Amino acid sequence: MVVDLIRNHCLQKFILMMGILFQANSHAATSTNFQINANITNGCLINNTVLTNGASVGNLGALDFGSDSALSTSTKVSTFLPANNFLLSCTPNVALTMRINGGLTFMSTRHLKHQSTNTTIPYYLFSDSARTQSIGLNQAISVNTVISSANINLPLYGRLTLPGNLIAGNYLDTLTVTLEW
Repeated sequence: MVVDLIRNHCLQKFILMMGILFQANSHAATSTNFQINANITNGCLINNTVLTNGASVGNLGALDFGSDSALSTSTKVSTFLPANNFLLSCTPNVALTMRINGGLTFMSTRHLKHQSTNTTIPYYLFSDSARTQSIGLNQAISVNTVISSANINLPLYGRLTLPGNLIAGNYLDTLTVTLEW
């Protein structure tokens, strides 16, 4: 009987201690806050791809002055035609600029060069369709992202005057356009 009383007393103490432990644990729940955030920045996509600094997208398109006689002295104009796979989109109102280098045959101005001789034809680039705002060598030209942010057209227009004494053949140049935002 004494043993049973001691065992009962120990059991009661054990149950009482367990109850205190359980009570302490059941009241120990706390809550706190944590933040979730994201930093979304202005940007542009070319062909639905985010480009890293210095990346190339290949052929953007062409300025095609067409075909004319080697003896022609006419003035030819052209508007930039984007390649079929070129798509430029930006965050609306992002500050987008383009810079255009001197091409492959720069001699104080840009030149088209005959495909197999050193004969050249000077040509000029403009940022407006009236061809009054010339584009200098690596000059920052603002590109409008307000009108359409989903399919942006580069403001690029060309003009040349044929000298009337050319060698027949194709005259070419390749320009590098750098877009910055």
